[in-house]
Amino acid sequence: MLVAVTWYGIHRLVFASTLAVVTTAIGFYLATRPKSSAPLTWAKAMLGAWAAFAWMILVYGNVPDEWLKFAASQWNWTEARTFNKFGPITVNYRAITDTIAVVIYLVFFTCQIAIAILWQKRKPAEPEVAPAAEPFERATKPAGFSRFGRPLSRKA
Repeated sequence: MLVAVTWYGIHRLVFASTLAVVTTAIGFYLATRPKSSAPLTWAKAMLGAWAAFAWMILVYGNVPDEWLKFAASQWNWTEARTFNKFGPITVNYRAITDTIAVVIYLVFFTCQIAIAILWQKRKPAEPEVAPAAEPFERATKPAGFSRFGRPLSRKA
């Protein structure tokens, strides 16, 4: 029997927030690993750029949006409900919702800056030491050179 699962309110917020925290933790882990001794390829650079862009869409677009929708629809935190009055200043629930959204932005912006600093200050990996040549192996001398300057393994 098929059961329809509706993703509303807290489900989407919890899923997006969990995914954002997990991907941020992965970013911190990758930024603390040493640099690879192999040169960066175009494919690796594009994969990293794509992952960073997807992370930014998630943490700057999806998570705050889900929080604002959840607070307005499930908890009914709107301008009509007042939280407290401080003399002539009235604080409504919408202001609290927006303040929490700003805090979400600031937390992830701080994480992004910290990951970028850690990424730039990574130490290079230890160079790989080539294994010593066997004593019975002898260096082969090229049989000559092609017209393009490449060494030949045997005479034609």
